[in-house]
Amino acid sequence: MLAMGLYQTGPVNQGTLAAGQEVRLPLSLPATCVAVVAMGGAGASDLSLRLLDPEGKLVAEKTAHEAEAVVRACVDRPGQYVALLRLTHGSGEYLVSSWTGGDGVADGGAALASGGTCDAPTVLVPGHSYAGTTEDAPDDQQGSCASSGGHERVYRLDVPARERVIVDLAADFDAALYLRKGACNDEDAEVRCNDDDEPGQKEHSRIDVALDPGTYFVFVDGSGEASGTYRLQATTREAPRLADVCRAARPLATSARVVGNLADALDNVNATCGRDAKGVDAPFRFDLPTRARVRFVEKSSEFRPVVHVRRACEDANSEVACSDTGFADDEATWSGLLDAGPYWVFADGSDDASPGAFTLAAEMVPQGGLGGGAGAQGDGCGDAVPLSATSGRVEGDTFAAKDDVAITCAANGGADVVYRFDLAHKSRVTARLVGDESSHALALERACADKSTELSCGSIVDRTVEAGTYFLVVDGARPESLGRFALTYKIRDMAQVEATCAKVPALAFDKAEHGSTVGAGDKFSSACGGRNVGQGSPDRVYRITLTKRTNVRATLEPQGFRGVVSLRRVCGDDATEVKCAEATDDTGRAQVTAALDPGTYFAVVDGAGTRSEGAFTLRIEGTR
Repeated sequence: MLAMGLYQTGPVNQGTLAAGQEVRLPLSLPATCVAVVAMGGAGASDLSLRLLDPEGKLVAEKTAHEAEAVVRACVDRPGQYVALLRLTHGSGEYLVSSWTGGDGVADGGAALASGGTCDAPTVLVPGHSYAGTTEDAPDDQQGSCASSGGHERVYRLDVPARERVIVDLAADFDAALYLRKGACNDEDAEVRCNDDDEPGQKEHSRIDVALDPGTYFVFVDGSGEASGTYRLQATTREAPRLADVCRAARPLATSARVVGNLADALDNVNATCGRDAKGVDAPFRFDLPTRARVRFVEKSSEFRPVVHVRRACEDANSEVACSDTGFADDEATWSGLLDAGPYWVFADGSDDASPGAFTLAAEMVPQGGLGGGAGAQGDGCGDAVPLSATSGRVEGDTFAAKDDVAITCAANGGADVVYRFDLAHKSRVTARLVGDESSHALALERACADKSTELSCGSIVDRTVEAGTYFLVVDGARPESLGRFALTYKIRDMAQVEATCAKVPALAFDKAEHGSTVGAGDKFSSACGGRNVGQGSPDRVYRITLTKRTNVRATLEPQGFRGVVSLRRVCGDDATEVKCAEATDDTGRAQVTAALDPGTYFAVVDGAGTRSEGAFTLRIEGTR
């Protein structure tokens, strides 16, 4: 029987019968498709077997002119059924047993369709296999992980005690599996939803979750309008109580890093960020001796991390911190000010059943007096970090910094660090935040810590200034905004730009212009080609004069580098750019088309990214 894919349910009934005798045998059956098998011993023949439901109604019957009879049926509810066995001829011993699984066909060839609806769900008994089809099912429900349009079957799962429940779905269509607690028709009652168990495994879905006692509803649905046959099975095992998990929490020390793996963990808690942090998790106890700035960093390359903090391990309402983002894509970082006392820090994930390796680190800086913090590099005007290169990327950290400088676009009280530019000529200063662990703002000042001299404030600084010394302040947007950041900056000598713009060569229509950007200097930037990450490639500029409104097409053919072409109204002002395009690869073309009014325009040939240069051909055409 096992070789046929059948699994025994309940004990084997046995006894003896004489010719014409009948015996009633109780069977406890799950709500699924079953096979009831009766076998007679030596001397027994012509067996008759009937299956009756709990009310005594006939479900299926089989009369055999031999010593074996089998009835198959799909029952839609669990309960006490009766096998009625009669021996017509002969006498002897008999055995009766019940089985689930198999070929999924009841007597008469009816296809399995054991799933129900929210009004009449089929009871899902753990340890038993259910088979069915969604092809004739209603379309009343939808899971959060599946697109609408599919038809669903519904099962009821009763969880008597806290258990780890694993529900596996195998289908011949793009299927989705979701679970709700308490209210079958309420989408907000969803506990879990899984579309594809593994990437590319559209026919397999799995839910693995620790559930508290209660009534749950399991949905087999189709993604989109997909439907078909499926097989469903639930298994359970004891799950530790959250109190026991909390008592076993490992300690997390400051200035230390723990290494862990969530491969065998459960989803014991959720959080207010990271899509409710429905991944598996592990708690760590963190004891803070004094009021301090604290930073927690969870890092994993195997799942999307979520780090969250509670004052009481078992109390979701005691959450004091939650973050699913960090300085890097594989990090979740929270930093802020906490009072002294015990805390529980959870290493968690945002995706259902997202096990994997991770690291968790904690840092602490005692909250000082005026300005707070213990001090950091570039913490004040007197030790501002000099930026001497014409362009670059800078990474800094305000976690330990004091609040020394106030800027107009950030709340007072945020920690800050300061950088200094010493400019020998009139220059255009651009800077932008390109990475942030918390929330910071930039300000450019002529005199450090003097808001009256502030020239620009925001996430981007872009200002042309005269020769002199200037200060770039990175400040926390809020008092609790602490952490790492990255910025890019560029200094353009405007005297060089103005000199270039004063002698721009004219470009004739429908004539190929051959040139090279090698050694030309980096004077312009475009919205294409990496402007947001500190583009730094040499460029050339050409003048176009239009006497009437014209559809202009500029085509750039770079040789050996990824070229960028742009059109602008004012030679030395990047902000007047009309349109730009970047070549798809080192040998591809870049082309822009724009309708331009009469006047003078400028075509800039640049390179994408940094140090991208080479020979090129540029052609300007007027189109209809």
